[in-house]
Amino acid sequence: PRRPPLRPLGDHHTGRRVGAHPCDDSRVWTYLVAMSGLGLLGFDPGPGLIAAGALSMGARRRTIPLFALALIGGTTLWGVVLTLVLGPAIRSIRWLAVAESPWGLGVAAVLAVALAWWGTRSAMRILRGHRGPGDPHLPGDGTGTPETDTKAASRIAQGVGPLLLVALLFVAVVITDPPFPTGVVLSAHRPLVEVVLGFAVWALVSQSPLAVVAVAILLGVDKPVTDWGMHLTRRWMPFVRLAATLAALGASVVLFAWVGVRLAGA
Repeated sequence: PRRPPLRPLGDHHTGRRVGAHPCDDSRVWTYLVAMSGLGLLGFDPGPGLIAAGALSMGARRRTIPLFALALIGGTTLWGVVLTLVLGPAIRSIRWLAVAESPWGLGVAAVLAVALAWWGTRSAMRILRGHRGPGDPHLPGDGTGTPETDTKAASRIAQGVGPLLLVALLFVAVVITDPPFPTGVVLSAHRPLVEVVLGFAVWALVSQSPLAVVAVAILLGVDKPVTDWGMHLTRRWMPFVRLAATLAALGASVVLFAWVGVRLAGA
């Protein structure tokens, strides 16, 4: 009689699930690195500056960690919910076909115009050497008047309620930040646990100034950390603004070129 074939090694020999891809672990890390990169693209020092300003206006120290937890946790939950709701539809989309369709080219053209407008406007501000009104990323912007800015900061500092409302507002509008919906698309094929980890990484990286302030308060070293963060933000914000301007103008050129090439080949 013929000898039976050797039994393949299973999980009782190797500890690995039968049929598991040998690169599963590396794929998880690749996904988390990609989500951290998207979080860096969505970096927003605004909530960190709001927290520092609220502290300077007399807010209770314990409200800042709650503010950070609501914003970072809410952003993570929002990303997970969107992925669970839209994931099945996203997985069935042929993205290249959509991008080359008339609708996709129209969206790309509109986005290119918007990026070109924003980049040109930002470049003009940089060349004129003054800050534009209404920029939430810099202290003192808003209405442009110190009196109204002080009143707004004092209202936020009155209790945990206003800070939680600000956190909910940031969570609600994060969907308009392109790196966030990009993360939803990237997460559509991932298991639930990885999706939760991915958006937690995205939220922590994008809101790292706020996370640092909250951790510093819990450790009792918030005063030097807050002062250092404010100084660092004021010092490097012009370079960040310049980089964002150049990135927007470059992306608009790429999108215009894409639309032109596809229309020329149609």
